[in-house]
Amino acid sequence: SRPGEFSKLHNSIDQTECGVLLDLGHLNVSATTLDYDPATVISEVKGSIRGLHIHTNNGQQDQHNPIEGPSELLHLVQSQTEDIPITIESHHQNIIDLKEYLQNVQRWLN
Repeated sequence: SRPGEFSKLHNSIDQTECGVLLDLGHLNVSATTLDYDPATVISEVKGSIRGLHIHTNNGQQDQHNPIEGPSELLHLVQSQTEDIPITIESHHQNIIDLKEYLQNVQRWLN
């Protein structure tokens, strides 16, 4: 959805009963395809984020690539991640690579 569309829907429901699962990779594809700044959507839903999916892509396809380092989007959601489930949705060659990536993500979010 475009910025504003989701906020309109979200504001029309009981926010104590429903939150946002923010998928950074899906947000990147939507923002690229629909030509908007993903930071706008994050600012609209900040405070309602109840889950986070972490991965990235080329903006055209949902590739489930690992984020290469601390990103602007991670920085924007950093204050929201203390008590929410975080799912690593990126592909990794093996468990050792995944463990190292998880440690990096934890460091980037703290």
